[in-house]
Amino acid sequence: HSLAEFIDAVLHINKYSFDICTHVILNLPGDDLDDSIETAKILSALPVQIVKAHSLYIAKNTKLCEAYENGTIAVCSKEEYLQRLADFLEYLSPDIVVERLFSRVPEEDAVFSNWGTSWWKLQEEFEQEMQRRNSRQGIRCSYLNGAALQKL
Repeated sequence: HSLAEFIDAVLHINKYSFDICTHVILNLPGDDLDDSIETAKILSALPVQIVKAHSLYIAKNTKLCEAYENGTIAVCSKEEYLQRLADFLEYLSPDIVVERLFSRVPEEDAVFSNWGTSWWKLQEEFEQEMQRRNSRQGIRCSYLNGAALQKL
């Protein structure tokens, strides 16, 4: 789906008082740090209550697997993902509940998942990164006071 279709769906669903949970992949091939920040800003401007961040995993026997194995696409480094995730959270509204930071997939089903590291080890590394940065969710979320957003 496109971004416009996502926004339209969120605004329509919001009329019915459902909690809206959005899943995002912060290390899609071709995306960069700016994409992660823009994603956080868009989600924060919408009536989204929950977000689940995922690191990309590549399932076996898929077109994505084929592209990964033949070098057509590349996945960012673990360190870059941790930076993207930290910036994403810094720009994400502190009112949005974060339920997940990394993918969880059985190793036997994937050719790439979490840089060969368990999600709980990644969690520890990420917590250290946030402490090193003296950071927290929403610390850079100061962009929501525009007149147009007040209409949402």
